[in-house]
Amino acid sequence: MRVGAKARANCVRLLHVSALLGHLYTLGPFLQYGLRPPQAPASTPFELAVPDAQYGAVPLRGRLSSAGRRSCIVAVHGLGGDAESAYVVAFAKAAWERGHDVLRLGMRGSDGLGDDVYHAGLASDLAAVCASPALASYAELRLVGFSLGGHLALHAAMSNADARLRAVAAVGSPLDLALGQVAIDATKRWPYRRHVLRGLCAMAVRLAERGRLPSPLAAVKRARTLRDWDRLVVAKRFGFDGPEAYYASESVGPRLSKLAVPTIYVGAEYDPMIPASTVQPALARASSALEVRWLRRAGHIGFASEADLGERGERRFEPQLLSWLERAG
Repeated sequence: MRVGAKARANCVRLLHVSALLGHLYTLGPFLQYGLRPPQAPASTPFELAVPDAQYGAVPLRGRLSSAGRRSCIVAVHGLGGDAESAYVVAFAKAAWERGHDVLRLGMRGSDGLGDDVYHAGLASDLAAVCASPALASYAELRLVGFSLGGHLALHAAMSNADARLRAVAAVGSPLDLALGQVAIDATKRWPYRRHVLRGLCAMAVRLAERGRLPSPLAAVKRARTLRDWDRLVVAKRFGFDGPEAYYASESVGPRLSKLAVPTIYVGAEYDPMIPASTVQPALARASSALEVRWLRRAGHIGFASEADLGERGERRFEPQLLSWLERAG
């Protein structure tokens, strides 16, 4: 009996240590990028107007690094981020050096100009980007999305009819929006939630200045949870009957059985923002087109220096992911 109690105590201790590693690998790269920001490859502005029922058209903006190569990778940031987020820039640098052109795409309103706001199911925006004149010359396209951007990339993988789409990657992405919301809004995750909401509230200020914020700015600034944001901003802007209706309508998880494009999901076993338990049910129902890699020495979009996805070559996250994307498609 005493042995059993000791074993249980050791297991609990190991779980706590593992959870701490998740925080370490989330915050470590963030701090490192703050001290030594990655240098983006040379690029030019990208802008595309997409049709919108309310505003007529909404601009999408980003940065395109182009040398007229055969392949272009479209990289999409996470919630509260933008095309200049360090993890997007670091990936773009690695992809460029490996021989791919790269579009760092900013979702609606992420550039802070107040044109609009994005949500997790705007696959039509990504489809429009793939079909844009700026990408017309490429023989091959690949999509890589980080966190919420991966959710969007998965949507696009199932709705984008572009025959040039070779492979898709979702990194640390939510799959069930309702489960993800409950997890990130948990009390113990308040530092991460506060960081995300800070970026979203900066967007809200510019939206209010343009008269495009669907709720009073004071109410949005008082938002303390992601559910508050979705209720006050996303649901009202896009006509969902509340946040639950938005989650049910746009969650990509239930659709993964229909996935046909070669796709990889990269998750961290101890992700402090998107717990593995919130995505595993959806992954279990996915089609054979989806491969899954779990990393132990990783956090939310943060990885150990020798991340290994089982690919040949350099043991580092970006080269490993690029190797998979090239091999799969």
